[in-house]
Amino acid sequence: SQELHERTSKLLREIEDGIRKFGVVTTQDTGEAIYAYEVDGLGNALVDFDDANVPSLLSIPLLGWSGYDKQVYKTTRERLLSTKNSWYFNGTVVQGIGSPHTGRGYVWPMAFAIQALTH
Repeated sequence: SQELHERTSKLLREIEDGIRKFGVVTTQDTGEAIYAYEVDGLGNALVDFDDANVPSLLSIPLLGWSGYDKQVYKTTRERLLSTKNSWYFNGTVVQGIGSPHTGRGYVWPMAFAIQALTH
């Protein structure tokens, strides 16, 4: 119905505004804008971390959100797929994002697949 469309469109705008206002943060080391994994509403943010599953920051282009900032995503992706992310691992066979659930040194297969699909 038209009413449902209007309500959901308004909700989408509010969510996107919230992401832009609170979820895009400036890194302390380089001053670049990136997406935070988590914010607490008090000005604190968890950055240079991502969930190894989906949804995740890495999977943003696959989730159907057309309103994401491509440059902010690119910078976020570069940091997530680097040693700035303490859960990014370089092995002899594979490099990718791991998970606190599997322990250090192990790349999570879902994160590896998303990494390949979003290059």
